[in-house]
Amino acid sequence: MVIARRRNRRGILVAAVLVLVACSPDRPETGPASEPVVVYAAFDDRTFLTALFDAYTKETGTIVVVRSGEPRTIVDDVIRNDISPPADLLLTPSVKGVYLAAEKGALRPIPPAILEQHIPPTLSDPDRLWAALTYRSVLVVYDPGAFTMDKIAGIESLAEPKFRARLCLTSSSNSANLNEIARLIDTLGQHDAELVVRGWVANLARPPFEADSQLLDAIEDGICAIGVVSSQTAGAVAADLATIEPVAAWADIEGMGIARHAHNPDGAVRLVEWLLSERIQKRHAASVSSHPAVGDYQGDKNVDMVAWLNDEAVKLADRARYR
Repeated sequence: MVIARRRNRRGILVAAVLVLVACSPDRPETGPASEPVVVYAAFDDRTFLTALFDAYTKETGTIVVVRSGEPRTIVDDVIRNDISPPADLLLTPSVKGVYLAAEKGALRPIPPAILEQHIPPTLSDPDRLWAALTYRSVLVVYDPGAFTMDKIAGIESLAEPKFRARLCLTSSSNSANLNEIARLIDTLGQHDAELVVRGWVANLARPPFEADSQLLDAIEDGICAIGVVSSQTAGAVAADLATIEPVAAWADIEGMGIARHAHNPDGAVRLVEWLLSERIQKRHAASVSSHPAVGDYQGDKNVDMVAWLNDEAVKLADRARYR
């Protein structure tokens, strides 16, 4: 069922891309370089974006106008294109947002030279409709007095009986956890993936926490001995705890895509290129506790798999009573 849906999506995308290419080149003619760039940012908190775009304005003289808000609302607004001024660039906190916008035909291709120069293929859309700004994955945090690294083979192993009443997790609604369930489905199939998730639930020392900070406190307090958090939390892990960033884990991203109905698509292209420069990548990734998209990402699956299997991951978590 999933494969059929993916193929259908790609068929629709090919048609949409052909229409866009027929209508305009990758960098269509537009107004002067000083024309503002309108960014729709699918973030409730835009504080970190202010400093980022202030720096762009200072360097280039181009003003960036930001409209921010709840992720689904912002993405829906780009898809509907019924608010003025329309978006030139969409930013999302997860691949799910830009993936949905691409599915609905709301994004136009990013020039290939930019992506080929900066981004690993697994961190961008195969049809160039979006790309990663930063990426993050999961982090296993544990008490080294309770376990040694060779006892922790990977996230799947946390379903083993030796972790009974010693495991803590955050809610299944947290993107890092859903991404891992999606990876299990892709790797093991629905049945075996569900057995792993049921094993996690059986091993919980406490019901799932809402926030990574609560989970880290629980390990520090001895309530549990091991847990899984977002890699963005690495800086908050106490010095007496140990961490592993599993190689097999899937990444999620801050995503960006140029709006199909952009009034200033050239300005959006220039902003994307600036955001993907090594200097800005390092600065921005550090500000949001993530990894630069420009770098040595080793994932062998495209990050769009996170969005593609999201619905199946949600259903599996519900069946396994992982809330």
